[in-house]
Amino acid sequence: MRVVYFDPAQPADAQPGFSSGEAGIVDFTLEDEAQARLARVGIPPNACHALVGLGVVARLNLLPLEVGPIAHGREAVLFPGALERAIEILYALENELWNGSRDYGALELVVAADAGALPVEYRLRFDRREFERSLLRLIDLFHSAWRAGRGVRLSL
Repeated sequence: MRVVYFDPAQPADAQPGFSSGEAGIVDFTLEDEAQARLARVGIPPNACHALVGLGVVARLNLLPLEVGPIAHGREAVLFPGALERAIEILYALENELWNGSRDYGALELVVAADAGALPVEYRLRFDRREFERSLLRLIDLFHSAWRAGRGVRLSL
């Protein structure tokens, strides 16, 4: 089996097998979908795959979602009522990163596999600092939406 690693120096969209995503605030009172999509943050491949690999997406999928589930290639929407619990889930992971209760030093995530004639496994070496920055941006976005009574759309 051939193993392909994500190269952070290369554009993500030029590397098959790896995904990036986006999260944004949604105003449900606006009828024009383009106007309803407010502030947004990008989710780079490292954070996108870590959210899945570290179990955050599975925990978020247990919340009441307006549109879902959260999965690669799909857009999910969390209503304002689910955001307080979603923020708690994100803070729990941030706390885990900071207090050292789990070793993320040499974490390698298997993000996809192709079992075709020439099997390939796609892996990503976890970048903790980049993930912390992305996680804090997500927490800030979720907080802003929650305080304003708006929802959050999430696509990975």
